[in-house]
Amino acid sequence: MHKELTAGHNSAKKIFQQIHERYYWPKMFEDIRGYTDICNDCQRRGGLQQNNILHLILAKIPFQRIGIDIVGVRKLVYRNSDRLFY
Repeated sequence: MHKELTAGHNSAKKIFQQIHERYYWPKMFEDIRGYTDICNDCQRRGGLQQNNILHLILAKIPFQRIGIDIVGVRKLVYRNSDRLFY
C-alpha cells in the first residue's frame, strides 16, 4: 500500500486508516510507522510541501498542449478477440 506504483507513499496515519478497516493486530500503528519510516524514497524526498500551488497551463489553440499520464508497465492479454490490459 505504501510503495506500489499508484500508492503515493502516504503517511503512517493514512495507511493505518486504510488497513484498519480490514485488519487488526497488536501494535499495528507502530509497525506501520516503522515500515514507512524506513522507506528509502520517502527519506530521499522528505515530506510533502503544504504550500504547493497548482498553476493552470493555458492553451491558445486546441491541441496546443497534450498531457499523458504514465502509470507503468502493463501486460497485454487477449481474450475472445478483445484486448484487455492488466
